[in-house]
Amino acid sequence: MHGYDLEGADRVTTVGASDITMRIWNELSAAGEEGLTRDEILERVGPHINRGYARRRYLKRRRSAHEATKGIARMSAIPLPPSWDDTELEPALAYVVRTTLQNMYRDSSAIRQPSGRYSAGRRPRHRDPSIIDMTGDRTRLHMNGAEALRLLEPAWERHSKSFRAQLTAEEWAALGKLITLYKEQMRLGFPNVP
Repeated sequence: MHGYDLEGADRVTTVGASDITMRIWNELSAAGEEGLTRDEILERVGPHINRGYARRRYLKRRRSAHEATKGIARMSAIPLPPSWDDTELEPALAYVVRTTLQNMYRDSSAIRQPSGRYSAGRRPRHRDPSIIDMTGDRTRLHMNGAEALRLLEPAWERHSKSFRAQLTAEEWAALGKLITLYKEQMRLGFPNVP
């Protein structure tokens, strides 16, 4: 098991990394020359960031920071490594917005004003603008599909060993969810969710 849950997967307005960049840029562009502070950006964009994605990314950063301090600290002073359970949501969302803004500043997509506010720079480039997921539908469908497949994998293994293998109640529910997700993909017009 991967140790992470898919928290936030059912949220309709969740987005992935490049989608977060575009959402921030759109907010900065709408704010005009006055710009926005990082807290204002977090307030506007934070509700649209996938909770599980933000916590996983923040946890990865905390774990790498923990590993870096291991060599410096004495063995008795090393705290326990960060875990999913002690990774809080608010700092995770702030981390995703902060690092995205730093990347946008580096790429000239965001301009940091002397007052500490940010305004829109050049429009971010994206390898394929047609796959930018401003609604969050692609991300939501992908995450829910991945969870359903994870639940069905053991049933597939049992079936490959014996044709008489039966699905558990949880596996039947996951299969029903996959069918529903596939129908929704067709309705929304994207047969292949990236």
